[in-house]
Amino acid sequence: MVLTLTVALKLMMIKTQEQLISSIEQQLDNLSYVNEMLFDYWLTELCDENDELIPAKCSEEILSQLEKDVYDNEVQ
Repeated sequence: MVLTLTVALKLMMIKTQEQLISSIEQQLDNLSYVNEMLFDYWLTELCDENDELIPAKCSEEILSQLEKDVYDNEVQ
């Protein structure tokens, strides 16, 4: 039972990480429309030389900051 629970928790974490990465990608896309300089900054912070997100750099804190940057730069 413990092994099954461990596997289930790992699968939940993977799904959560995939959702986090997807949300970060969406916020980067949104940012590309409202502030190109910030978009370029985040690309250099979060992506490799092929503009692929580096999963180890993705976190809830990064997502929150991206959301704030998008909100702060939207045309009101």
